[in-house]
Amino acid sequence: MERDRVYLPENTAYPTVPDQLATLPSLFAILESSFDGIFITNGHAIPLWVNHSYEVISGLTARDVLGVPMAELVRRGTISNSATLQALKIGRSFTTNQSFTTGKQAVELIDQIQKETGAAVIIIEHRLEDVLHRHVDRVVLMGEGRIIADMSPDELLSSSLLRDSGIREPLYITALKYAGVEIRADMAPASLETIKLGEKDKEKLRSWFSSRPETPAEGERPPLLEARDISFAYDNGHQALKDVSLTVYQGELMAIAGTNGAGKSTFSKLACGFEIQQRGSLSFKGRDLMELSIKERADHIGYVMQTPNQMISKVMIYDEVALGLRTRGLPEEEIGPRVEEALKICGLWPFRNWPVSALSFGQKKRVTIAAILVLKPEMIILDEPTAGQDYRHYTEIMEFLRELNGKGITVVMITHDMHLMLEYAHRAVVFSGGRVIADASSAAILTDEDVIKRANLKETSLYPLALKCGIGDARSFVQRFIDYEREAVRK
Repeated sequence: MERDRVYLPENTAYPTVPDQLATLPSLFAILESSFDGIFITNGHAIPLWVNHSYEVISGLTARDVLGVPMAELVRRGTISNSATLQALKIGRSFTTNQSFTTGKQAVELIDQIQKETGAAVIIIEHRLEDVLHRHVDRVVLMGEGRIIADMSPDELLSSSLLRDSGIREPLYITALKYAGVEIRADMAPASLETIKLGEKDKEKLRSWFSSRPETPAEGERPPLLEARDISFAYDNGHQALKDVSLTVYQGELMAIAGTNGAGKSTFSKLACGFEIQQRGSLSFKGRDLMELSIKERADHIGYVMQTPNQMISKVMIYDEVALGLRTRGLPEEEIGPRVEEALKICGLWPFRNWPVSALSFGQKKRVTIAAILVLKPEMIILDEPTAGQDYRHYTEIMEFLRELNGKGITVVMITHDMHLMLEYAHRAVVFSGGRVIADASSAAILTDEDVIKRANLKETSLYPLALKCGIGDARSFVQRFIDYEREAVRK
């Protein structure tokens, strides 16, 4: 079968569409042979022209559309819900690396277009709870190149197939199972709005909640990094931070959350010395960081970028991890033991003589962390540590970071991932508009309606589940669920 051609408008800076679009004749055969559509990947919308023209605002070309966040395209009115739209293809992980509500907005937009046009929609995604925000007819579960299941969401959620396949269940389903509630397809468990819980089911959840101990108060930790009234504006005049005061304590595992442009990454740049604040002070163990160069700060604060390839510059794993020590002029007899220790901590010692290119994404992430650990910093900042990872690899990375934290290393994660923040962070700080608007436990933040609204966060499904089952202290329910997962499930 000859594959359909995909056309882009003239004067585009992008000569071809992604290869995966141009080489999917089987998918195109399933859909109409001629269709207009949108390919959405990593939160960006790419309009497709397949034997027809897709309607956009007059005068726009692909340069105006490619790489622009989907929510922004909708706000501008760039995407037209044309009556000629016959099919919609949604690409891999459209919620990846998006602010908490962007994934929800994407699903709502897809649902709206589908209803208005009758489009066929295929969503490729491993964050099932986000997708089930709107009705889904079928879920096809795949593993190792085979179809494991093809069934309705209600049937899938009432089975153990998701867990067996390493896919995260919706948190409300997991909580009900912990309480001993049997999930059946006739309960309509596909969403919290539709699930039918009897009084016995609700009582089981209330009893489970009552049986869990309260969260013990944490002991005081000494301050490590202290920011006092810092403000910073970029050269273009954008005021990225406004009077931010924040303390990172020794030995904690902390999350920094907020929408894109809220100031999270800028704060990290200031801590590492990549940028210098115009007002306020930053200190590390009481020492003014203005006294230290970027290189000197790196001996105390390590920074791991979101994409490993942006950090890796050597061909071989050993050389990449040794690079920081060699640039500091340390003798090889001292470098060897330190590199070995870092590689063993990161589980990479057996691969020390391998080329970096032979590693998986997650393993490359570990290489970048090892390259930081070898410098023996007291604190590591990670930008989106699990971006683009499925649940199994997400868990591997986060358990590894938890082990590092257990060795006394302070871990700060910049994240858009609500589940990561909820499940792993001891504490979360929320930025919005360049200011800190919340500093509390993850459970407290994700059950605070005011903070959720101001920072465009996504409420955890555990909170409405607790209210639905008559648990008055829903915040404590969320916290006890987290504690149970940390202590009993992941131990």
